[in-house]
Amino acid sequence: PLKSIAYKEAMCVVNLSTPKMFKAPDFLSRLSAILVRHELAPDLMATSEVSVALAFQEGPAVRAALTELEALGPVERRTGAALVCLVGEELRNRPGLAGAIMEATGPARVSMVSFGGSGICFGFLVDEESLPGVIRRLHRRFFERTPSGRRDGTHREAGHGAEFDSVQGGRARGDGNRGP
Repeated sequence: PLKSIAYKEAMCVVNLSTPKMFKAPDFLSRLSAILVRHELAPDLMATSEVSVALAFQEGPAVRAALTELEALGPVERRTGAALVCLVGEELRNRPGLAGAIMEATGPARVSMVSFGGSGICFGFLVDEESLPGVIRRLHRRFFERTPSGRRDGTHREAGHGAEFDSVQGGRARGDGNRGP
């Protein structure tokens, strides 16, 4: 069942797109070496054959790494994003959950969806100005009871059968991805 909603503000997304990645087994290791040198650990990551998108909490280490990352290929940096994570047990085994989460985020622009790696977290980015509305809608959908006493996120009438526990949402704090 869902247990909580957490978020981080002041996120930036670094997109690196280049055909040099295609069938280059050492590309990600070179990218990782740059991140290690700058003591950066992405909060969210998405890859394809020719691109990598990394989400970090904005800070000086991200800006310092950009020059080195540009040596690997063209880099775009977008600021003003927020990371939203829904946390719970066995989330990847809940048919319809991903669709219900995405439906509840509307009309916000969602990017970099991550689901299933650990089975306990469904994470994605939204524009920071959309964050309060997204959190309100997610909380209403999955944690508040309807007048009939049901949580709106159960969707029994749609056959999903997933029930979610009521808990508190919260803000995740970060230190800009810098080490101690």
